[in-house]
Amino acid sequence: PADQLAAVQKERGITTARELPEEQLAELLVDRREVHADVTTGGYLPRLRGLAYKAKTVQEETGANNLYLALGSLVWELDGRPLRSPLVLIPVVLAPMGRTGSYRLSLDESGSSTPNYCLLEKLRQLHGLVVPTLTENADGVLDLEAALEAMRIGLVGHGLPYRVEATADLAILQFAKFRLWKDLDEHWADFAENPLVSHLVHEPTEAFTDPARDAGGFVDLDDLAAQLPVPADASQLRAIAEAGAGRTFVLEGPPGTGKSQTITNLLTRAVADGKRVLFVAEKRAALDVVARRLDAVGMGMFALDLHDKGSRASMVRAQIRLALEHAVSVDEQGLAADEETLRSARRMLARYADRLHDDNAVGLSLYSARTSELAAGTDVEPLPVPEPFAANAPADVLRAVRVELALLPDIADLTRPSLRHPWAFVDSPEIDLPATQAAAAAVDAAVRAASAIPELSGVLRRARTTDELDALAHVLSGSGIGLDVIDETFTELWTAATSAVLGEIAAFTAFRHPGLDVCTPQALALPLAEIYVAAQTAAASSWFGRRRRLIAVRDQLAPYIRPEAKVKPRDVPALVEALWRVQTAVQAIAARADSIP
Repeated sequence: PADQLAAVQKERGITTARELPEEQLAELLVDRREVHADVTTGGYLPRLRGLAYKAKTVQEETGANNLYLALGSLVWELDGRPLRSPLVLIPVVLAPMGRTGSYRLSLDESGSSTPNYCLLEKLRQLHGLVVPTLTENADGVLDLEAALEAMRIGLVGHGLPYRVEATADLAILQFAKFRLWKDLDEHWADFAENPLVSHLVHEPTEAFTDPARDAGGFVDLDDLAAQLPVPADASQLRAIAEAGAGRTFVLEGPPGTGKSQTITNLLTRAVADGKRVLFVAEKRAALDVVARRLDAVGMGMFALDLHDKGSRASMVRAQIRLALEHAVSVDEQGLAADEETLRSARRMLARYADRLHDDNAVGLSLYSARTSELAAGTDVEPLPVPEPFAANAPADVLRAVRVELALLPDIADLTRPSLRHPWAFVDSPEIDLPATQAAAAAVDAAVRAASAIPELSGVLRRARTTDELDALAHVLSGSGIGLDVIDETFTELWTAATSAVLGEIAAFTAFRHPGLDVCTPQALALPLAEIYVAAQTAAASSWFGRRRRLIAVRDQLAPYIRPEAKVKPRDVPALVEALWRVQTAVQAIAARADSIP
């Protein structure tokens, strides 16, 4: 903070860092690597915390770091509005320094320092002002004083009443629109060579005629499905076939309909065909989902994340080298055997479908016969018919049998108890009637005796079958569950609560959680909150002992790290944070489950 000064300086009457000599400020910056921000102690944390949070949010959503240290500024006017615009932009990272309450500003090595191209282009269009010192040296070693002086000379030469100030500002500046405009301005002719782009530029209101509409021939979707790493349905396979033929189309679908799976299949199929694919998305989360799916099917080696934070040039070159040197040993015999197994299974399924719908001698297929049986409902008792009779009986005999069976209930009902008779359940002459009567009387007596107990009467009314009576007897005989809990299980609230928890568990276990690909689930039993604090403290410590402290934190996780996983010291804080988040989610689900009787 600007008012955070040494006691001796305050005794001299100095109230802000602006009043300190330039030599002392320079010594503070060079020797101690400290600089004062133009905020008071009370506004320091809110301002810098908000700036760091916004910068992190923008980077997660767009994939680009838009936090810059702006050196030098131009004070000018546009359409009567006073403006102050930065001149040189240096990408930086703002991060808290542990528990000290201060922030560290470091260079973002994945980016590069640039002049304010938006400002320079605006000055060129309005006043024809071009400053070569800024545009030519920004990517190399830039003499800042010389660049600012060159801007002042250019302003004087064009007679512009603007001024250049030697300032340093920390701000979030988004130049995505300028990058798009510059790319379109310089390469629009190349883009227009694409048939779709040319149509949108010259004939946007007309119907688009895809030049690849008739390209390619018939595509066997079953064969295509066998060549994809992720299962797909017919509509998804059709989209992949259309893309393979080079056709232009839009694929839409609500969440959960398999768009990311389709993209994974489409990318894998395109790479297998020798094509290069650029996959873009508005949100960083969409890129991460597809990247994880590609990695799961073995394609992560060939996916280059161009928006990855910290993707330095050396890392990009290393990943490209790994991809070029990557070799896969193909088990051709095993693959051929799997293909033959798949073809055999398809042939068997095709034969099954044909036989399912083939008509027999009486004009019935298995499908139509089963449909008729289901349509008859449960009121019609099944009658065993010998298979030779059903297969070989003439049609007139079958018609006579159908007529007799239709009349049979009217005759047979005369020999049976009525539906309201206590013995209406008797449907077989093999029943031992005396034994059945004794058993029924015993059950009735036991139920009447139990129903006399007020606490049991409500539960017994809900037990409608012998299986439910057996389950109730088991619960009451020694499970420790009270009748109040059993009564509550019949309520809609209990049913809704258990369904919600089970659904939440199913959704949680179906998701691939970061951290569990490195550590086993047993790591969730550790005190991860304490380990997370230790990891963050170690990461924020001085360079001299940081690696040793991070290794000490990693040793706490060592018994739970998977054998094939390699954890570098610098990756420990992110790994512990991911495990901590999973542990917190698991504990929350467990707490909600414990709250249900």
